[in-house]
Amino acid sequence: MSRGIPLTDEDRCPWLDRQAELIADHLKKDQSMILACSALKQVYRTRLIVDPSKTLFIYLKGSYKLILTRMSARSGYYMKPYTLVSQLSTLEEPQDALTVSIDQTLEQIVNSVVDYLKADHHE
Repeated sequence: MSRGIPLTDEDRCPWLDRQAELIADHLKKDQSMILACSALKQVYRTRLIVDPSKTLFIYLKGSYKLILTRMSARSGYYMKPYTLVSQLSTLEEPQDALTVSIDQTLEQIVNSVVDYLKADHHE
């Protein structure tokens, strides 16, 4: 990705498996965790589900323009802004996730998620 070449499903599989192992390790220890990743396709998200009753996907949804603006403002970020087109064309919007618009402040985004969890929607 740092060279501007999109990853294939085969490229992602070992990484997704490592993430699922990390999730499983936390669950075995009865520890909560947040894993931030793109998980663009449903098959990727399915691969990450170790325990459906203890898994919540949060879809941070934003427009191409907003995401591109934020990516372009980053310095030293490994993903080239032009690869965003590939990412969005691969995206299968999750139907079973908490969807939060990124067209707000970071504090508002975090508060939306925390409020959702406090309302006990996911236990």
